[in-house]
Amino acid sequence: MTLNKQELKDFQKQSQSNSVEDFKPPITDIPEQVVLKGVTYPLSSKVIENWLNQTLTDAENMDIPSVLLLPKDRVPITRYGIDQLTLIKAGLSSEMCERIYRALFVYSIGFFETVSKMLLHNCSAQSYLVVSKSIWKVFSVLLEVACKTDYRLLISKVTDEHEKEKQ
Repeated sequence: MTLNKQELKDFQKQSQSNSVEDFKPPITDIPEQVVLKGVTYPLSSKVIENWLNQTLTDAENMDIPSVLLLPKDRVPITRYGIDQLTLIKAGLSSEMCERIYRALFVYSIGFFETVSKMLLHNCSAQSYLVVSKSIWKVFSVLLEVACKTDYRLLISKVTDEHEKEKQ
């Protein structure tokens, strides 16, 4: 989605506001379905919730720092605090929860596939690794700037909170 000049000015003005209540991010289109490897899949809330849980479970065995392993008796989205009940208690509607789940699915897989396809078809094996590493480094910096915080601190805070919950 592209914002026109007025929408961009409004968004910039809102993002400079000191009040969280006044902040409204621009509406972006998050599809109700996705095409992966030529197959169209509906993005129902339950399908994406299962995908999130399975992907976060898979991450437990990938030696990724900041993966929350405990408490074991909770599903991953609950461990991370993004289950629908937690999000609804935080003030989000069911529709907003579903939108967040769809956005996590579409944008994480979509960006990865876009980068991979472009690099695989246009780079040598050696340059693929260099360019891919650079793109992901920039992506992580952009996320950090977007959050306006050091994401490592944020992850540490979340991990600390979960450690306290275990005790």
